[in-house]
Amino acid sequence: MRLTRNDRKAIIIIVGALLLLNIGVWVHKRAKVKEFESSKVQEFESKTQNSTSPKTHRSPYKYKYAKKERQHVSQFADRRADTLQRYPKYTPFKLQAGQTIPLASADTAELKRIPGIGSYYSAKIVRYRERLGGFVSLSQLTEIEGLPEGIARWFTLSASEIRKLPINTGTFGQLLRHPYLNFEQVRAIMNYRKAYGTLRSLDDLKTYSAFTDSDFLRLKPYVAF
Repeated sequence: MRLTRNDRKAIIIIVGALLLLNIGVWVHKRAKVKEFESSKVQEFESKTQNSTSPKTHRSPYKYKYAKKERQHVSQFADRRADTLQRYPKYTPFKLQAGQTIPLASADTAELKRIPGIGSYYSAKIVRYRERLGGFVSLSQLTEIEGLPEGIARWFTLSASEIRKLPINTGTFGQLLRHPYLNFEQVRAIMNYRKAYGTLRSLDDLKTYSAFTDSDFLRLKPYVAF
């Protein structure tokens, strides 16, 4: 159905009238609200002026929130006092001179107590210890690149169980993961196993140029036959 020009004009007039009516209703309600608020303010001021109390009037709202604020401060002070009673002595996070931690078992949280050691180096120490199978000497810390000089003074190292490397049954990847074995050395081990079978000691590898006497000395605590 197609509307004529007159029909469209009539619709526009009706819509405009409805909008004006709604606006008028809203304005009327707003005026009533303002009138009510004004009367309440006048009533409150009248009561304040007629009060015989010598004290200055305090807003009940301000008093209410000030009271809550005092309660919060009091609760915080109580909690603080309780904490100080339970932990009366302050313990510094970082180690002090003469203090040490066990190198064989320290986790990253303990390692970060060492001056100069943060998350990065503490994680490096733990990873290197895991790859080695455990530390047998404090001097092995110098093998970790970037550690602060003299860091060994913060550690103790007692006899601990070392995780041995199964040199006769370990896979190429397992052997290569150990810090004291490189690609050429692992290949020599695999070639020996393939040609002669089980290794009985590190002396069986002395014919291979990939190994030196210092290599055997470092590997000795870590291999199992």
